[in-house]
Amino acid sequence: MKRLISRMKFSIVASAVAALVLPCTVFAYGISDINKFNDKTISNTNKAWNIKFNARVDISSVKNSIHMKDLTDNSNLSIIPVLDSDESVVKVNAPSQGYEVGHEYQIIIDKDAKSQKGRTHKKTAVMNFKVIDVSGGNYTASAKVLTSSILPKLKQITISSINLPEIKKFKVDGSAGILDIGKTNVAVIPGNTANVYFYGQDGSTVIAKGILNVSGSNDDLTVKLTNEN
Repeated sequence: MKRLISRMKFSIVASAVAALVLPCTVFAYGISDINKFNDKTISNTNKAWNIKFNARVDISSVKNSIHMKDLTDNSNLSIIPVLDSDESVVKVNAPSQGYEVGHEYQIIIDKDAKSQKGRTHKKTAVMNFKVIDVSGGNYTASAKVLTSSILPKLKQITISSINLPEIKKFKVDGSAGILDIGKTNVAVIPGNTANVYFYGQDGSTVIAKGILNVSGSNDDLTVKLTNEN
């Protein structure tokens, strides 16, 4: 019988006030003593990150084991990890001054972070993310809307293309899921406009948002992208 070794594992997801925590893609193994998550792109200069462990954590060790670094100016940032009520999620808020647009950052979780049972993980883990500004008007998405003649609130919405390469997926308020760019989203929308959220490849980190005119059928619409915050 093979012996199973139990170790603590975790994932990192972006969060915001009143936002749902969605699963993150698993991280890729590096060639050194470090595990590296996929890089992220954000526009919210006050984005918080949730680090979800698979066991209740020892907050004393975790607080001393989670760090953030500004890779652009090579400075260490002051952060205070906060333990969620279920004791398996640690929230890392942005620094008090927020992130700087154009800078790249790194979150580091040391391998000596422990669970309440003393379990650790094999390697230190890192995740890099960069902060961009999409509000200048240069970033747009092309969209199509088809309105049902029988149920006018029922819309078929397609985001045909987008000129920000980091964006791979989208979701429309009132729809059930997150789809790849180019796919058609079906949503029930009572009003004339709908919020559209744009994601990276992981389908959980919001990069930008926009407002789409859904008042009637139109196959040549433009959505101006804005920052998440």
